[in-house]
Amino acid sequence: MFRQFTVIFLVSLLVGSSCAISKRHYRAGYYLAFKKASHAKPFAENARPGVIQAQVKTEESTALTAVTEIINTGVKTPSKVTLMVFPKPKIKTVNICDTIFLKSKFKIIGKVVEVSKSEVRYSDCNGNTVVRVLNAAAIQKIVYGSNYTDYFNSGKKDETGSEKAKEKPEPVGVYGLMAVIVSLFAALLAIINISLIGLYISIGIFVLALILTLVSFFIIARNPERYPNSKMTKTALGFIIATFFLLLLLFYTGNRFI
Repeated sequence: MFRQFTVIFLVSLLVGSSCAISKRHYRAGYYLAFKKASHAKPFAENARPGVIQAQVKTEESTALTAVTEIINTGVKTPSKVTLMVFPKPKIKTVNICDTIFLKSKFKIIGKVVEVSKSEVRYSDCNGNTVVRVLNAAAIQKIVYGSNYTDYFNSGKKDETGSEKAKEKPEPVGVYGLMAVIVSLFAALLAIINISLIGLYISIGIFVLALILTLVSFFIIARNPERYPNSKMTKTALGFIIATFFLLLLLFYTGNRFI
């Protein structure tokens, strides 16, 4: 009996030396906590509020630190960095000048700023802001840098011939003058005696006079600005045509002028 009690006491002493009574944190009461840290410490820390979040943050920061160290130690950067700086290309500015020709046979080279009916404003080719004024009446023409020519007081606008200079008017066209002469000659012969030159020759002369008269009338009608006396010319041509038909009528009716 005493031997059994001794065995139980030794076993109890052995168990008590390896275990300790500890207070529970998450629940009321007590429990047996072994002295081994591998069992007691994780259980006690995980029981505290906020321990899990702190542990996750610590692991993340540790991982980031490790990655940063790997990048810094694994990539070798040169101690000196040389930057290649290329010079900017030089852009040449070409100043296109205009030439102003004066009626006094002088010319001015500059940049035309403004053109009006009474004056022309220009400056230097180098972009000087000083603006000078010329009277438009003293200018013959302006040749711009783009080869465009502007004429002053000459009836022209440019060298392309969009508006040509007015030509000198002619009093009577060449065809009109020829028609008048031939018609008067034929009428004079018919009045004197048509038998002197023959019937067919007289008719030929009158037909020629009629053709020349019609051509002259057509030219004058197409270009009235070239013939200032166009009204008088048209009246004369109309009189010649009327005389021609009158002579033909008299000839076919058998009446002759003596």
